[in-house]
Amino acid sequence: MLKKIFLISLFSLFSFSVFSDEPIITEANNPVIGLIGASFIDPESAYGNGLGLTALNGSSYRGLADYLKARTINNINGMVFREAAQGGATSSGALGFDSALTQAVKLYEHSTMWADGSHLKVVIIDIFNDCLHNSYGPLCTEEDIQNGLVFHVTEAIQYLQARNVKVFVNRLVDYDSLDLPLAEEVFKIINPNFTVATREQYELLVSTYENSIAQIEGVEFLNTWKRFRHFGDGLHPSHRTKKRAAKYIVRKLKRYLDY
Repeated sequence: MLKKIFLISLFSLFSFSVFSDEPIITEANNPVIGLIGASFIDPESAYGNGLGLTALNGSSYRGLADYLKARTINNINGMVFREAAQGGATSSGALGFDSALTQAVKLYEHSTMWADGSHLKVVIIDIFNDCLHNSYGPLCTEEDIQNGLVFHVTEAIQYLQARNVKVFVNRLVDYDSLDLPLAEEVFKIINPNFTVATREQYELLVSTYENSIAQIEGVEFLNTWKRFRHFGDGLHPSHRTKKRAAKYIVRKLKRYLDY
């Protein structure tokens, strides 16, 4: 009986291959693009995190990962986007979130075949919550930034580069494109003690982080959030911003991959 089933299945596959008008095209070699970061990429927080499974707008808000997939899903040989980002994540992995390194490891290992290695070709590292607000310490000195965000992102970059994965890093949003005082007002509804970084603290974060990461050979920055507009909470990108960002990233990746 098993032999008969096998023969019928084999005949069906052969018949489709020979008589179908459309050739069978596998999706076995599509390049995988990994996305590391926090809520800009994926608003859903990790299970078991210290904030009680909270998620931005109850996960009804869409992250950049959704927009990137929408731009490439109709191409059978197109890029495959896989996110390890988690809404609320810090680069250190505090409060039960995955650290930058843990996200990198998950992306690499989950994109690996037994025979032909990893299909992970590129990783884009986006913005973490370090030093933005008091849930993760907005009062960051230059030393804090170096020992926290810079250290952990560098650790992830080195892991990926050692495995021949190209790393792009999104520049942080310009302070004047955000409205952190509005974000403080909005999120105080949830947490009355919520405070945000001042302009001086935020600009120190941007300069220290970007200048440090720029020293790592082989890393390229992306101006993904250059024309940033928030969607009303002072912090998270609007629908139009994410559409524009996805178009920009896909164009950059196609050029890099010669795809």
